[in-house]
Amino acid sequence: MKDNIVTTDRLIAFLDELRCCKHYIFAMLKDADITDFYIFGRSSRGGDAIADDMTLAQFLARSRNFKADDVFTVCFDIRSKYEREYIDPDKVNLIALDEADDFSVEEFERLFEAYVCYLCEKCARKGDLLRVSSELVMRCDLTPGDAEILAPMVERYNERAVDILRKEYDALKDLPFINRCSDPRADM
Repeated sequence: MKDNIVTTDRLIAFLDELRCCKHYIFAMLKDADITDFYIFGRSSRGGDAIADDMTLAQFLARSRNFKADDVFTVCFDIRSKYEREYIDPDKVNLIALDEADDFSVEEFERLFEAYVCYLCEKCARKGDLLRVSSELVMRCDLTPGDAEILAPMVERYNERAVDILRKEYDALKDLPFINRCSDPRADM
């Protein structure tokens, strides 16, 4: 098997296992933005593209249309907006999962922690903190047990996100051209 691909059958079996064993991870990834978690596929015969980037929900809706041996690449992009735009715009550090190593519940738990950390920072940068609210519970179809697991994780990563933003703010507010009332270009 080539690196960073997984067959339809293996992916569906794994997703069923994830849904049963760690429903909160499955539910949150099913709701993930296509820019954060996506799947694309190629035919096992000839390597022709059979599916453009899909969310997990889109993949599940279309899964019956794929052949058992079609291959998919599953990507997690948990880089910050700054990393995406300035440090790594070519997606070098994009996490493309490999069937041989990455498709275990334990690996997805590890990656999910990083995803929640990223998601909390993403929300904070937009001016709103991620909350395990009744709206999120309904949208993601979370169980009460799921919410109980997610709430402390989200709170911990919200605190981290706020701390990061405060540090950035403190560093920026001390720049001499930020505090000026006039246009800093006027002195040039």
